[in-house]
Amino acid sequence: MELSALPAESTLSARALRLLALLTAFAACTAVAWALLVPGPLDWQVSTPQYIQGGLEALLLMGGLALLQQLPRRGWRLGLGGVLALLYLRRHGVDAPALLALLHVEFTLALGAAVCRLAGAALPRSVEDYLRCFVLGLGLWSVAAWTLSALGPGTALALRYLWLMLLPLALWARARPLLAHLFARSEGWQPLDRGLFGLLCGWMLVLFARTNVVYSFDGLWYGYRPEEVLVAGGSVFAPLGLVSPVYYFPKLYEVYLLPLSDLGDTSPQAGVTILLLGLLALTAARLARRFGAASPRAQLLLGALLLSLPALANAALEPKPDIVCALLVLLAWLHGGNWLQQQRGHSELAWAVAAGLLAVSSKLVAVPYLGMLGVGLLLGLFWRRRYAALAPPAPARLGWIALALAAVAAVFVMARTQLLAGMPTIGPDPLFKVWTMLGFELREPAGTLTWTRPQDWSQVPLLLRDWLLRPDQMDHIAISWPGNVWLWLPLCALLLGRYGPAAPAAVPAHRSAGLLLMLAGVVLALGWQYHSRGSDGNYFIAAIVPATVLGFALAWRRTTAAAAARGTLFAGVLLFAGFQAAYSFASAAWTPGTRTFDLDFSRGVRDSRKRETALLADAGLTGIADYLRTRKPAHVLGCAPFDVTTALPARVEDPFGISLSRPEYTRDFAALTDYMRRFETPYLLLPRRDVEKPYLPAPGDPCGNIPDHPPGTETLVEGPRFRLLRLIPLATP
Repeated sequence: MELSALPAESTLSARALRLLALLTAFAACTAVAWALLVPGPLDWQVSTPQYIQGGLEALLLMGGLALLQQLPRRGWRLGLGGVLALLYLRRHGVDAPALLALLHVEFTLALGAAVCRLAGAALPRSVEDYLRCFVLGLGLWSVAAWTLSALGPGTALALRYLWLMLLPLALWARARPLLAHLFARSEGWQPLDRGLFGLLCGWMLVLFARTNVVYSFDGLWYGYRPEEVLVAGGSVFAPLGLVSPVYYFPKLYEVYLLPLSDLGDTSPQAGVTILLLGLLALTAARLARRFGAASPRAQLLLGALLLSLPALANAALEPKPDIVCALLVLLAWLHGGNWLQQQRGHSELAWAVAAGLLAVSSKLVAVPYLGMLGVGLLLGLFWRRRYAALAPPAPARLGWIALALAAVAAVFVMARTQLLAGMPTIGPDPLFKVWTMLGFELREPAGTLTWTRPQDWSQVPLLLRDWLLRPDQMDHIAISWPGNVWLWLPLCALLLGRYGPAAPAAVPAHRSAGLLLMLAGVVLALGWQYHSRGSDGNYFIAAIVPATVLGFALAWRRTTAAAAARGTLFAGVLLFAGFQAAYSFASAAWTPGTRTFDLDFSRGVRDSRKRETALLADAGLTGIADYLRTRKPAHVLGCAPFDVTTALPARVEDPFGISLSRPEYTRDFAALTDYMRRFETPYLLLPRRDVEKPYLPAPGDPCGNIPDHPPGTETLVEGPRFRLLRLIPLATP
């Protein structure tokens, strides 16, 4: 039922509880805003023209799209909305990158649809069908790309050719694009629901615009430049000669993005992650449907909460696997619950395991969540006979095909780590210890870290407070805040549902697994201390989303009996979504907004290349970059500012980063030279100390121990502030 169809109730106590629900929502948002702004780490960001003017432009865009959805004729809605969206993307120079990202995701879905057609199954007709096609398409692409890389050619260019070779198969499927399916579904919605849909589409476009200004540390480190880091040797299996363990983590998602790399702009790579955030929201909506929140309005409101949450929205601006990993964990949850309800056969279990294998092959943080998910499914078996039987949604063989593709992809990913690092995975600590006990040894030069420390339990109450209300007290959580709406939602259900019966809902098979996913997040958040207090919010996405889904569905069901109660929930959700969006707009990588007002629609699409060129010129490294460009693949040991080294056309690692994982390599210059000779790192980038304002390494940085003219080296390029040296080859006896 929608608001207009609900009965009215107006008792004094009920009005007081509704007011209390809104006041708690306002207090939860205000307390966080106060901590961030008065004064706080974001007080400068929200005062910049990029935030203020870019924010006003974003509001005009979202409001305009919402208003256009009120037009009675479909053609006017699509035509005018499309023109407004294209003008916004063109002004920010992300129109072509957005199109490339959309083509890549739709290509993946079409590959999955082709597998369905080859298996004799129907083409996708529902959102869940498209989600299954994503699992199939990602699995098929991964098997093809990793096989090609194992045979030799695994560069970005080679994978673009592979993309074109698979394109006829994707077109042969003749599947309807997901974007067209979603707009067709919206035709039957009420005007208010279409307005909400327009708001969400506008927010996704704002995220696309943000990709042209936001460059995260991790993205610059290893995400944006896989052509220089991951496959500089021609293949994902080629030796790296690098030390940091991040280079040996599972790289399924990075290989998935490789066809979009080395194009002069990073927005297509980040754009794919934004679109996968949309798939994550669709998955959450399907799960919420299982818990009784089945109307379009309910699912759109849930989408607003998730798409605006800083932990998700900010993570979506990077070519990192956090979003795709969480998406696949949620798909494992969805299909695992379906399996409990299926009551015959195990095709849904095969889908769940396939999604889980792809999740682990994307990021190892999936391991504890999938472990708890398995426990939840086992617990669900005790109540399996109570669940309403669910018919298999597709031929059983599709699930087993998905499992086979995911298993092969997972073997490739683990084989790469085994080949390069000597063990199937590096990290987390418990798994690393298991491999060591089984006789595996870490192979040089790959290093590892101490990922966690024992928890100081006396600090846990303060940690909980800061998580919920004081993200300013935690450096990494401040820019990846997991929110507190998931705590308000059950409180809202308790307050608003007191004077009316809950809507009837069948006992869902997914509940026990969802609760265990939440518990996994609690254990990870509180069980250990991390490198940064509170860790990173993106580690907990796979727990935040289930908590939000379960809490929202509970509140939605409990407010069925009264229009005023449902309206209060509606207002509270919009309050949280608006605050979260404003927070995200200011905080990703500490970079606010988009750009100031102007009428320049001629901005180029290769902004990343322009940025790198400007950085190198400012640092006086243009000549060195030109030299390295002619010596590809070049491996450099660099003593220079981080952002500058990531702009060089080479594989660069700094001595300080090496010292964290392999301190024996940097104890003195002789040890450093030995490392460079053993692992084919011939180039050394050093700051000149005879200039007016030399670059000075931080205290404790091994770069400070390297002499100006190290023995056994020769100068290749002398720049205004830096010099590039080469190790003189040792004389052969």
